[in-house]
Amino acid sequence: MINHCSEDKKFNNNNESIFWKVIHNVYLLKLILEMVEVVGNDGINIFSQIKFKHLTSMEWMLKKKQYQLLICKLKANEHIDLSKNSFQKLFRLNNNKDEIKEIIKLLHEKKKLELLQFDLLSIALEIEDLNKNNRVENNRVENYDAVEILLNEPFSIKIFPSVLEWVILNCSYQMVHILVNSNNLIITEELKNRSISLAFSRNNNNDNHKESIIRLLLNKFYISNNNNNNNNNKNNINDYNKFQSIKKIPDIDKFLFIKDSKIINQLLNLNYFKSSNHNEINEIIKNDKSENKIKEIFKILVKKDKNNYKNYLLKYFEPIEDLDIEYLEIVIQFSFLNFEAKTLKWVISKSATVKSPFNFSIVKPIIERISFDNKKYYINRELESTYEFIEFYTKQGEYLEFRNTDVDQEIKQLLLSSKTSEEYERVYNSISPNSKINLIPIKLYPKCWNQVLIDLSNWGLNNSKIYINNKEKFDWILENCNGFLLKEKLRSFTTRELFQFESLELIQYAIDKFENSDKSSILYYPKSLNGDSYFYKCLLYHQTYINAINNYDIETLKFIEENVINFKLVNDMVFSSNPNLNENYYYNYYKINNRDSFNNLINESATSIENQKKLINYLNDSGYKAFNEKTFEMFLFDFKLNSDKIKIKFNDQFQKYSKKFYKSLSPILMTKILNGFSNDFQKKLLPSLSELDLDSLLTDNSIYSIDLYEDYYYEIEEINDDFVGIVFVPTTNQNPKHVIECIETLIKSFKITSSSTTNDNQDLEKLINRLFRCFIRIDGVNFNDVENIRRLILENSIRLEHSLFHSFYYLGLKSQKLIQYIIKLPFITDLLKSKNESNYNSEKNYNYDGYDIGKYLKSNIFTWDFIFGSNNNNGNGLYEFETPSFSMVLERLIHEVSHLPYFNDKMVILKNNYLLKTFNYNLEYLLEIKRVDLFFNELNYIQKLLKDKTIPLISFSKLLEIPDEIQEDNNNNNNNNNNNNNNNNSNNFKRDVYNELIKDDGYFIYYSISQFIFKSSLFLMDTHTLSVFVKSYSYISFIDYLSKIEIFKNSEISSKNVLDLILDHSQLINQIINNQIINTPNKNKNNENDNLKNFWNKFFNNIKISENTIIKYSNFFFGFNNNNNNNNNNNNNNNNNNNNNNNNNNNNNNNNNNNNNNNNNNNNNNNNNNNNNNNNNNNNNNNNSDLIDFILEKLNESGKFNISLRELVLKNFPNHYYFQIDDELLNKAYKTSNVNFVNYLYDFGYLNQDNIQFLKLKLSQKFNPKENHHPFRFIKWLL
Repeated sequence: MINHCSEDKKFNNNNESIFWKVIHNVYLLKLILEMVEVVGNDGINIFSQIKFKHLTSMEWMLKKKQYQLLICKLKANEHIDLSKNSFQKLFRLNNNKDEIKEIIKLLHEKKKLELLQFDLLSIALEIEDLNKNNRVENNRVENYDAVEILLNEPFSIKIFPSVLEWVILNCSYQMVHILVNSNNLIITEELKNRSISLAFSRNNNNDNHKESIIRLLLNKFYISNNNNNNNNNKNNINDYNKFQSIKKIPDIDKFLFIKDSKIINQLLNLNYFKSSNHNEINEIIKNDKSENKIKEIFKILVKKDKNNYKNYLLKYFEPIEDLDIEYLEIVIQFSFLNFEAKTLKWVISKSATVKSPFNFSIVKPIIERISFDNKKYYINRELESTYEFIEFYTKQGEYLEFRNTDVDQEIKQLLLSSKTSEEYERVYNSISPNSKINLIPIKLYPKCWNQVLIDLSNWGLNNSKIYINNKEKFDWILENCNGFLLKEKLRSFTTRELFQFESLELIQYAIDKFENSDKSSILYYPKSLNGDSYFYKCLLYHQTYINAINNYDIETLKFIEENVINFKLVNDMVFSSNPNLNENYYYNYYKINNRDSFNNLINESATSIENQKKLINYLNDSGYKAFNEKTFEMFLFDFKLNSDKIKIKFNDQFQKYSKKFYKSLSPILMTKILNGFSNDFQKKLLPSLSELDLDSLLTDNSIYSIDLYEDYYYEIEEINDDFVGIVFVPTTNQNPKHVIECIETLIKSFKITSSSTTNDNQDLEKLINRLFRCFIRIDGVNFNDVENIRRLILENSIRLEHSLFHSFYYLGLKSQKLIQYIIKLPFITDLLKSKNESNYNSEKNYNYDGYDIGKYLKSNIFTWDFIFGSNNNNGNGLYEFETPSFSMVLERLIHEVSHLPYFNDKMVILKNNYLLKTFNYNLEYLLEIKRVDLFFNELNYIQKLLKDKTIPLISFSKLLEIPDEIQEDNNNNNNNNNNNNNNNNSNNFKRDVYNELIKDDGYFIYYSISQFIFKSSLFLMDTHTLSVFVKSYSYISFIDYLSKIEIFKNSEISSKNVLDLILDHSQLINQIINNQIINTPNKNKNNENDNLKNFWNKFFNNIKISENTIIKYSNFFFGFNNNNNNNNNNNNNNNNNNNNNNNNNNNNNNNNNNNNNNNNNNNNNNNNNNNNNNNNNNNNNNNNSDLIDFILEKLNESGKFNISLRELVLKNFPNHYYFQIDDELLNKAYKTSNVNFVNYLYDFGYLNQDNIQFLKLKLSQKFNPKENHHPFRFIKWLL
């Protein structure tokens, strides 16, 4: 054997070097990217396939994770559509990734001007409106990494006070920390004063970030300053005065939620509160220097407002003396919610005092009516305090005869949810011995903890069994089975469902306990072996027997079968003991939850295979005596064989159940049955086969259906007349391997019975064909598998059926595109609608007078050999295939099921617009699968029919009268062309189109393409191919669609809208408009430029245009007149081989002159250009300006703030009125805080002194306090 490893390695190394050479070649890389396409996930769809060169949206590339593509485009400085959404998506990505960091870096390098129009920091912070300080409740994402990047080099974005204020209100502590500690933060005295007030204004007192933010702001703005200043009193006075000027400074009661006393003291020392009506508090702050002053202030505030009492109790856990009775309920509620013994003892002691303002007769109703509903968030329980509370509550409740239902329920929950014995004992022993919990004496609760409590707490989740793994656990159950906790559980479920034992010893122990237990016990069973007791024992051993099979434990199986007389697996419990419910539902339910099923683990080790073989041999020898019909069927379905050599012997079992098995036959079950017979096949299996109806076995003859089903691999929405629904191809989800094994086993059996004179082989042949039909219908079946099994069948002289069913699924095996073509045919659903059926039966004769696919998709044509090619043995044991191309099969399919029905079926001829609909469908489909070559073949076929006039043209064509002047004009052009080689391109275009059009008796005869074809051709074809299509096939239709502006409204194809498609082909469209043969209402024969301008004005007047589109297609918008003429010349030069060298030279010269003119446009201050150039420049300016004026007027005001657009327009049209800087523009910038925009205007010299003075005047006016932090106040050149 020759070793090719070294050669392969060398080849791969060479490839790698070539690869990098190509990638680093800018020209080749750009060429490759222009050809590469992105394919969507929506099946075969032309519009889901987009060339990389057409992808300009940064948002789309980020969404599809095309990071390297975006990087390539940025490096090449290609046009990229940037938007707020695209930056928001970028900032939400993991900015620690090198790719994302590189994208951000390249954006700064390559798109500096474009970035100026975005407030990147606000986008990263996801600020919707900086002027709104209210809390936002949308699903914001905090982009910490992105903010860090923007605050550091090279961006170094300044943080205006208004931004920090918004962040304090709306963001987390981490985000506030990043901004507060940034060197880019602009700090003002007012920011210091307002910041803490804003922190207090956050949404609610349960905000976990609020206290941390207040501490951060204090340390940043105040504490550090005070530490550097010895005159603390003076600072306090100054701070006090500043704080009092803030309208939103909080009342002192807002401090109560703060847990950290140090923060409260700092705020009090800073006089940070409203002092009105708080003279008593002011006195405390002034004179009390101890930490206790906070508590005293709290007491004053509680007396003023009882709502403050809850916060006080949470902080100090002690009631305040000498309060009115209205405060008592708050204390009781606090005690119960927090299981706080100290406060409850205070309540009881107060009510027992003779001189107390409230006695127990008043307190008791309050205790009993308090509810926990919607007050859980106050809970703050300590473990030791909880036990103390339970003890005091239960003793006093017993003594004073009071109970609270919610407290009782909480105690019960604490007891029964204990995870350890220690937890249970602490709670149980804390309860008074004579007390009742939820009206149930504590004596009826289990006296000690057991794992069973946890099992019961999980009841009804993933399992409903108690696993008995020791005797103590079972004894605990017996001891407590009559208690309230277990009694209902045991009464509701059978014992087998409730218990699962770990060993045979434990089962026997349980049986002895059951038989010897007290007769009053719910788990008592009599000792006599009556029916109930026998059934009960079977239940107990049931799961153990199944587990023994799954674990290959033969000894356990032997023990059960020998010691439990007549033991049988209990099929009633495998499914359900409830006769009102469906068996199969419970069977599936048990399988899903892995209960009572044969679920052995597959392990292909030698030991595992040997153990499984011993198990199956044991069951074979014992005759599966523990099984009945249902459990044996379950075993066949679920048990996994680790080796093909392990055989299940059915013996008498098969004789009982074979007919039932075959009626519900599945390949997996059938494989096991067949593999179990080997040489006994004739004796056991064939007699049963002869009794079955093999013609109906495993057969669903439908090839397509209408409506929704679970299993399908193709679906399309079809709108056909009044029908709107789903057409799909039924498939199965069988495992191909199982079906292959089944067929191979049957073929072996076929060989064994080949000499038989009976009809056995006929039955086998039928069964093999049934399974083969099932096989080719499997979803995603592999071609090689089908080919191999088909060859195996034929090589063994077995007749293989072939029908419409086979042809249909063979086509799908060839390509899913072929199936898609069939199920989307325009009239495919008519038959089923008329018959009111949902499935098309390939074996049924419908006798339908109309379109019936069964009449046209002929099985004698679409054979295996035609679709896949014949295979020939080359004499060396190898097969050589001659594979027909996809194109050949598709074109034959189109001809047979689309073209021929019209000629061969009289009823189809009567169909309304049959040819028009089918031809358009064929063309649309071919474009959809991007087969432009076949698309033109179909067009040629249509043109041939038009020219030959072999069928009534009215059935699929239209007529248009030829005006006399068009005929004369074309004749003159032809004569002039013979005498003048310098004939202009306009006449060449007209002549070419006129010659291609089909004419008869003064009429143009043409085929009207659909709107879909029109849009698809724009999307799919390059300009040259589209030009051929328009000239030769669709000129009149194309003109017609161009005049129907309404079809472009709100029309979008994938990520590329129709406007982009039109502008991509603007050169060709200009040719068509300028050289129309067919007049339109707006045609101006005397002035082609006016005609062109009218077309584009009308077009843009009816379609929405974006700023990005103007920038992207700047060559079109700013070179409208001269580019049109030049491009027309270039197009005709490329497409017309009859032009001579002189014409080429002239065209080149014209191009050069016009290019110079464009350069003159861009250099407005250059006065040295010659007069001709200046004249041309002025003319072009006028023509271009008309269009750009029209377009800009359609934009909203946001266009005036688009910096890239402004630069582009002003470069071509200096001092354009749309971008005039006036007070209204500057005022708008001020209102939107657009700092980047005004800085740009200043830096680029667009602002005059009047403009600057206007902005300064705005800043000098009186505003509401929040405008003191307006970003414009921090622009240096405005100070």
